[in-house]
Amino acid sequence: TAVFEIETQPAMAEKAAAPAFSEESIRDAAAMINAAKRPVLYLGGGVINAPARVRELAEKAQLPTTMTLMALGMLPKAHPLSLGM
Repeated sequence: TAVFEIETQPAMAEKAAAPAFSEESIRDAAAMINAAKRPVLYLGGGVINAPARVRELAEKAQLPTTMTLMALGMLPKAHPLSLGM
């Protein structure tokens, strides 16, 4: 077994702050969803801490919802709006 010493520890990565958004950008996104002919909610790992909000958005807008591997389970598989993966 080899033994070695490290003089300095590598810097730890800092958690990135949540991206800023404005009410205007939310209104713009809602307008695009409302204007879409066949909108689909496509979820990734970034929503992992917001299952209630995801469900609320999907149900309020009646959006069929699909998920990446990192977001599986954000909307239950048996939910009528869930398309799975």
